Amino acid sequence: MSGLKGSPLNGYYPADNAVVAFNTAVNCATPVFKIGYGNKSKGLPFTVPQNLSIINNLCLNASGNNKIAVEVEPVTYSVVKDNFYTNGTVAIKGFSPIDASKIKEKKGFYLGVMPVNKAIIDTINKRLAIHNIRLTEKEITQFNHSWKISKSDVCVSWMKN
Repeated sequence: MSGLKGSPLNGYYPADNAVVAFNTAVNCATPVFKIGYGNKSKGLPFTVPQNLSIINNLCLNASGNNKIAVEVEPVTYSVVKDNFYTNGTVAIKGFSPIDASKIKEKKGFYLGVMPVNKAIIDTINKRLAIHNIRLTEKEITQFNHSWKISKSDVCVSWMKN
């Protein structure tokens, strides 16, 4: 997302140096990735994200306008590669259609069979290092079926009830 220029602490900072990696989106309305979108209704100038990395994401059965990823405002990318989708179109390089035979289902979850770039794992861990966190390749790239998240775990306080 774009952020507000000179954003206050409780405002919207741009997604600079963000890494969007190893996500799976199934049956989502398109666009799944809406890059550089700003909240113009605030009436304040905004700044687009810089140095985004979008890597190893999988979009299955998207519906709507069939545009998997759109760039609303021009942004800069560090890398966009190894992103796959089963239907739709993408005008951003680094997204490719994938044959359904390369998608595995395990316990109701979909997995794309894609090679893992070790440099991406290192990049993610470098960003997590500021929080004293280090994850293994498996923790980053493979969904853990025992994870259960409820609305009360992730919603803002006014929605928890």
